[in-house]
Amino acid sequence: MKKENSPPAKPASGGRDSLTLRLGLLHEELDRSIKKFEGRRKRNAKMGVVVKLLSLGLSAVVTVLLGLGGADADYLLYGRAALILSAMTGVVSGISVFFDFNDLALKYKDTVDKLGIIKIKLRYLETGGKNSPAEAEEVDALKDEYISTLKETYEFFQAVRKDESDSTGKDTEE
Repeated sequence: MKKENSPPAKPASGGRDSLTLRLGLLHEELDRSIKKFEGRRKRNAKMGVVVKLLSLGLSAVVTVLLGLGGADADYLLYGRAALILSAMTGVVSGISVFFDFNDLALKYKDTVDKLGIIKIKLRYLETGGKNSPAEAEEVDALKDEYISTLKETYEFFQAVRKDESDSTGKDTEE
């Protein structure tokens, strides 16, 4: 059974090789995550614009249809079409609120920025930044920062998807 708060085990031999492997793995994971979150950011930003424009467009068409219904026969046709489009506008607005594309796009942008900073710190360590080679503890600290950033983003995503009045996590205490 593993003890909590115990220091990580040191490799018996080849410590530098192990460190090199860990550096390489962390680079790969950072690159993969940056690419994934950048793609998600772009997709959510695009969907946010599409949903907003669709909602605005439907609302404008409803207004025009209600304004066109002058004669009794025309009013019935235009009124029914306006009613259907009005219901569709409600559905589109509900989708916009539930998926919260814009807030997710901003959060994914923040995540990409944080991961980029971790990548810079990792490169600095590899170059022997403070006049010393990269140490295992420093690499582990960057790995922990990476994992913490991913957890924070995942928790934000979950909060946005919850069906509560404040689903964005903006008012959460730190």
